[in-house]
Amino acid sequence: MKLKFTLAILLIVSSVYAQSELYPIGEDASVNFNFTNKSAIDEAILFEAKPIVRYSFYNNIKDRLLVDKPKNASTTYAIFSPHLRMYNENSAPVRMPSYKVALGFQQVWKLKVSKLLTTNMISFLIENGHYSNGQSGCAFSSDYNDGSVPCNSIYQTINNNQNINLSDLVNRENGHFQTNFTTLYLNHRINTKSNKSISYSFGYTLYHKNMFLLFDLGGYSDNDIQVYGKHRFYFDAEFSFKFCNNTYGVLQQKLALINGSHQSITNYRSNTSFSVFPFDITKNFGFKIAYIRGFDDYNLRFVDNVDQLTVGVVFSPFGIFSFDN
Repeated sequence: MKLKFTLAILLIVSSVYAQSELYPIGEDASVNFNFTNKSAIDEAILFEAKPIVRYSFYNNIKDRLLVDKPKNASTTYAIFSPHLRMYNENSAPVRMPSYKVALGFQQVWKLKVSKLLTTNMISFLIENGHYSNGQSGCAFSSDYNDGSVPCNSIYQTINNNQNINLSDLVNRENGHFQTNFTTLYLNHRINTKSNKSISYSFGYTLYHKNMFLLFDLGGYSDNDIQVYGKHRFYFDAEFSFKFCNNTYGVLQQKLALINGSHQSITNYRSNTSFSVFPFDITKNFGFKIAYIRGFDDYNLRFVDNVDQLTVGVVFSPFGIFSFDN
């Protein structure tokens, strides 16, 4: 267990040093301790890590936000987003890790700034890639392989009976999950001269069969998509402020909605968090406490309904850079 925790810390540290560029829209890299409602799922989550790493092919956002004249900036990049968990069991392995690999593009437009504001900007994101857990077992039975005749028969039963509780059936050992996806986000960020910032975003993810919308590789099966649905919708709101010397706080609310999934699946996920960024040397690294309720975000375990309190460290791809403009 100690070795796995050390590995998780090393992964998050490596993600910090691997990216010195800025990304106005993006999930935080993090390592979290979880306090989970054990009645919601079979095992309690001990900790989890998301050592998200972005590699820029081109990124002029940091340089162009520091000057007054340029009105836009952009970045093109590759992103690797693993998601690892350790469960509170003796010698429990990292079960069914998640992997997301995508190509991304972000564009930033700086809007007219009033006397009360330091920055007023709109950002757009598009990412296209692959999401899977690298497993080969039937999603809802550990006795069969994915794609086998018995496994397909189980899917027929599930899709014909919306009253089945999929959380009771899911194969937590090696259940297969994969899809290709395209994600779109639009963000508006307003920074005032009183060291406060308001940000809100609207997002949408489409699960689709073809990789990069062109190649018939790595997509979902017809059985799978009837269970987890093609569409995800997102709304994020954030309030940032300076409250002690050079310490900054970020209050954030994230909401995700699923459309078209099996009826037994909770179709919402709420994540309410507060982060503190106390270090002068880096305004991207901090500490976060969060309360999460709704569907799980760990590949096949989206069939679970979670109720979590998490505490951990985070690395924000944008952080509080904008306060220093």
